Amino acid sequence: MAATPVTPAPLDAERARLRAQGCTDAEISQIIIQREAHGRASPPQLASGAAPAQGVLSGVLSSFVAVVSHTRSYIVATKADLATLFGTASPAARLKAGGSLALKAVIVAVLGYAALQEWNQHIVSAPTIAAETAKKTAAEATEAEIKAHAVSQPAPNLVDAIFGK
Repeated sequence: MAATPVTPAPLDAERARLRAQGCTDAEISQIIIQREAHGRASPPQLASGAAPAQGVLSGVLSSFVAVVSHTRSYIVATKADLATLFGTASPAARLKAGGSLALKAVIVAVLGYAALQEWNQHIVSAPTIAAETAKKTAAEATEAEIKAHAVSQPAPNLVDAIFGK
């Protein structure tokens, strides 16, 4: 009986390529985990029959999703930075970990603030803006009505009105 040829899985081919580049098994595992965590799924997973996402997020919702996505992607690295910062690492490594943590905190804070401002503008202030726009439109309509009425009526003779003719 002839042996059936085994078709290597795409993941096995990727591992072989990384081994050829000189990566250890631990490094290969970390690389694959990072790729999966950042949403770069392999083609067999995309073709597994899962339905693609439907619709488009609103601006406010997409801003909050971006903040959560950045925060989530920083969690693993933050754990490592905290371990380095409070561990027995060298001062240079601690400084680097502290700087990394500070930068991540600033990025998340800025993105969160921008999302909050967008929320305030588009969700919280929208009824007030709509009411003010309605008032302005009503005032402009009243002004136009007054002007139209003034044009259609002849102007009184002010001299006759003052001196009583």
